[in-house]
Amino acid sequence: MKFFFLLSLPRSVFSCSPLEGKGRNPSKAPPFLHTDHHRSFFHDFLQRFRRNVVSRAAELKQVKGCLVSQEQFFVNKILSRKSGELGALGVMKS
Repeated sequence: MKFFFLLSLPRSVFSCSPLEGKGRNPSKAPPFLHTDHHRSFFHDFLQRFRRNVVSRAAELKQVKGCLVSQEQFFVNKILSRKSGELGALGVMKS
């Protein structure tokens, strides 16, 4: 659930230029934000993180679908066994 919170944030939160905005004074920004290298590294990191989250969500969806189909298969198998056992008991009683 933590990842979906990050995906719901507006893109401006993840902007690669944090010094842009209303009322912000670039001289009061932390020193590490003044270099383009750090900004581009942070932007690249966030892009990789977003792609990774999307990829993991797709993988999770696929695995969940496989588990659901396996569960349905086993439920049908158990029900057919029980109906077979009940049928065999009915034949034995007659």
